[in-house]
Amino acid sequence: MSTLSTPGRGVLDQIALLPRSPRPLIICDVDEVVLHMILHLEEFLAAHGLVFLAYSYRLTGNIAEEASGRVLAADEVHRLVQAFFEDIADRQTIVDGAAPALTRLSEAFEIVFLTNLPGVANKPLREKLLAAHGLTFRSSQTQVPRARQSRRSLPGAASRSCSLMTARRTCNRWRRPCPQHG
Repeated sequence: MSTLSTPGRGVLDQIALLPRSPRPLIICDVDEVVLHMILHLEEFLAAHGLVFLAYSYRLTGNIAEEASGRVLAADEVHRLVQAFFEDIADRQTIVDGAAPALTRLSEAFEIVFLTNLPGVANKPLREKLLAAHGLTFRSSQTQVPRARQSRRSLPGAASRSCSLMTARRTCNRWRRPCPQHG
């Protein structure tokens, strides 16, 4: 089990700048909810002679050299993910149905994108890409897992929050139709 950690100063500063809203809050992940990531990551890995060993939430321990089978160490995975997002942040493709679903939800809810995107320079690229799809919602970038971050820091977040996955009407917390969100 992972331990809780305090969000970094940069994340807290971003959150402090978010305007308050009386509307209910939806905290929405970006990768694999709004924008495809794994499809692009598989292409990136193949171009570097690497493969996934297993599909799970964690990348560390699941990326290996294709030729030797050697599993990459955590620091290698970190550098690889950084390079991947520097390469793809401005051209990830959108998940079918994500833009219209979020647009409909935004009529009644405040939507904030909370993304675990490495590299401060990638945030403006991602925001520009999302805006090109009509998704101009506020965003916060973190290196802390999203559920932990939302519970601890976002204004209006429930004490037992889940990251609503709007495209499939399921959530990360429950991995099925969410009892909190229908």
